[in-house]
Amino acid sequence: MNRAIAIVMIVKDEQDNLQKSLPAVATWADQIVVVDTGSRDKSRAIASSFGAEVYTYSWCNDFSDARNFANEKVNCEFILSIDADQLVEGDVPRLMVSLRGAKDTISYRIQTDILRPSRFGGNYRVNSVRLFRRGTLRWFNPVNERLLTEDGIEPVARFIDPSLLSIRDFGGTNEEEYLRASRRNLAIALEDLREHLELFTDRNAIATRSLDIGMTYASIGEVEESCEYFDQARGMAGDPIIWLRATDMLSRQYLQLGNPRHAMSLAISLRERGANDNYCKLLCARALAKLGDEEVALDFLKEVRSATDPFGHSYPATFIDDYRRHLSRKASARTENAFSIR
Repeated sequence: MNRAIAIVMIVKDEQDNLQKSLPAVATWADQIVVVDTGSRDKSRAIASSFGAEVYTYSWCNDFSDARNFANEKVNCEFILSIDADQLVEGDVPRLMVSLRGAKDTISYRIQTDILRPSRFGGNYRVNSVRLFRRGTLRWFNPVNERLLTEDGIEPVARFIDPSLLSIRDFGGTNEEEYLRASRRNLAIALEDLREHLELFTDRNAIATRSLDIGMTYASIGEVEESCEYFDQARGMAGDPIIWLRATDMLSRQYLQLGNPRHAMSLAISLRERGANDNYCKLLCARALAKLGDEEVALDFLKEVRSATDPFGHSYPATFIDDYRRHLSRKASARTENAFSIR
């Protein structure tokens, strides 16, 4: 197949974002598929001006259905699924050499930098499956959608070197729009969860949806609401990965709520259930620091060089070293204050 990579996105009233994202891919993409779900602005015309094939889709509150509809319009070997508020960067010639050299790989994790206001947790980085071979995967879930095999199995995905391909998501920089979209997605997700609780007995499906809802609440700063759903996910999960992720998120939320003892207890549970030992030590160190025991926290981190959380996010040695220095400064300041009081 001569046509290599297709850019695929679904949009609604994204004229401003499309003028930022499409120029970055229009010069090298072999095909651009834009599925419009009911725009009233100039999104369709702008997409067409960059050579995109524009299709109309009747919105039914299901992002996966819209994405699968878009994928059916592709005739390239690979699909790169992005949103209108995401910028793609990379070295396409080197990327294609890498892809063609791994014929048995069907999906790839792409480093994605998420830009968010500090009130919503600030910027963070994820490695998500966004690049895959056409015809191998489908989107599942009406919101918080996931790429899975036809029978619902999460594929083994290879990580793409960020110098070859990376994504920068700027959608959360507009606080008002970010909150609006999050509220819309929450409404869809809560209705989907309600239907699953009424109609289905797949505990892992319910746990996954509860985890996603908890993460959405956490992302907009509604910490107490997020805890309810993380706890529900832990109670329903049969899949150990879902349990680990829900427990991890619950521990983080208790740190924010000022309950470090409970957070530390959850971190110990994570360790007992097979989570990365260094990451559990990092969580415990954060809890101890909240309790004012920086010296003990430093002792927990003594042998830690890097850590990986249950979502696969890595905390490199530079991050751990910076946190150690932060704890050391706090410990020193506490000691100086104690002497000055005496």
